[in-house]
Amino acid sequence: MQKQTLLLALSFILSLFTSVFAATSKGIVQVQVISRHCDRTPWVKGYDIPKDPINWYSYLGLSEGQLTGLGQRQCFQMGEIIRNKYIVDSSSSKIIGIDTHYNQTHYYFRSTDVDRTLMSIWSASMGLFPHNGAKALDPNQNGINSFSLPNGTQALPIHTVSEVKDSLLLGFQLCNTVIRRYENVKTSIPYVNFFTKNRDFIDRLYAETGWTNGDDSIGVLFDLLTVQISHQLLSIQWVLENWNQIDSMRNDYLILFYNYKVCGKEGMSVLIQTLIENMQSLQKKYIHYSAHDTTLQFLAAGLMLTEDYPYLGGQPPYGTNMAFELHQMSDGSKSIRVVYNHGFNDTSFTPLVLKSLGCADEFCPLNSFISGTNSNSITKDWCLACDNSDNTVCADEFLKQKDSLGVAFVISTPILAFTNVVTLLIAIVACVKLRYFQKNYEETEYLRQ
Repeated sequence: MQKQTLLLALSFILSLFTSVFAATSKGIVQVQVISRHCDRTPWVKGYDIPKDPINWYSYLGLSEGQLTGLGQRQCFQMGEIIRNKYIVDSSSSKIIGIDTHYNQTHYYFRSTDVDRTLMSIWSASMGLFPHNGAKALDPNQNGINSFSLPNGTQALPIHTVSEVKDSLLLGFQLCNTVIRRYENVKTSIPYVNFFTKNRDFIDRLYAETGWTNGDDSIGVLFDLLTVQISHQLLSIQWVLENWNQIDSMRNDYLILFYNYKVCGKEGMSVLIQTLIENMQSLQKKYIHYSAHDTTLQFLAAGLMLTEDYPYLGGQPPYGTNMAFELHQMSDGSKSIRVVYNHGFNDTSFTPLVLKSLGCADEFCPLNSFISGTNSNSITKDWCLACDNSDNTVCADEFLKQKDSLGVAFVISTPILAFTNVVTLLIAIVACVKLRYFQKNYEETEYLRQ
């Protein structure tokens, strides 16, 4: 009994000692944000809710998947929230040394090549760098400095690549290995069980909305309902009364697809590797990636966060964002902290602990993060792991490999020919010498007799 009490006391003292002398953050040196675009029109062409149709082009003058005016306001608000957290001088979480105005050496913006994501990051930038906050001043004809653009609006570059080559932000949908695993979900037992469990409620949903396109397109129905509710244009009373249950059911459905089992190492390998490279190089202080709900869902899955926080595989609202803070620690090391805002107006910056990658608390040592992701989230040869020999995104990579083989063959062929000639000459000389020694040996043996 005394021995047990002593052990407990020692354990308590050790934990107290560890907590007192544990490294603490001295400040944030870099932030990388991945955000979902904000409100848009329905993204699938040719579908509407049969019992409550909306002609979005007539209503807003916008075609499928376009950012709405509401979406612009939402992303502007998201930008303001991020600015107040990481950029303004008065924030305790301000990135060390960052310019509060746009500065190309501090900031970098990247988007998928889709109208709504490009417009979303532009709208967010208006919140990051508010009116009358632009740094670009030019002298007018009277020699007096004035803003270059009206109201002090700040122009900034937004980088992108074509969708078919965007392995950074859309790698999961360009990877054949992930696509096959995703499609296999549709024949899995959990998928069948989901529809069996919810059959009566789903059939009622179909009846109330007039949906006749079947279970395979239930995701499209969820999206149509979400957009109309977002604009307060849905008039089906049963759906409005049961929306919380519909939304919960949708999340259960999506979690079947957005998890580590489907994503694996391949799904977000390129993005996670790039995040690490940015942390190591520290060439920029603030990096913002504008992407999609699926980007956030697969990123959470690739980092195994969906193992500990399954809701991250569900539907992220418009403007949801995940930030990777790089902290300078008191012992000279660096740690990362992942925080999450569930929607454009969320100000919580909720910490996410990377437990399944081996991190003990919200401040994960950078070396531990790199080790954990190398083991679980990153593949060395993404194109090969994705079986992408027939995919445009990997065409350059495979061409390089073929060129390398061709160069190697061209170089090796004359070398091999030269080597063969030398080998042949050595063999001839060896045979001559052998014959000479044999003759001398025979003559010597004869003389001895």
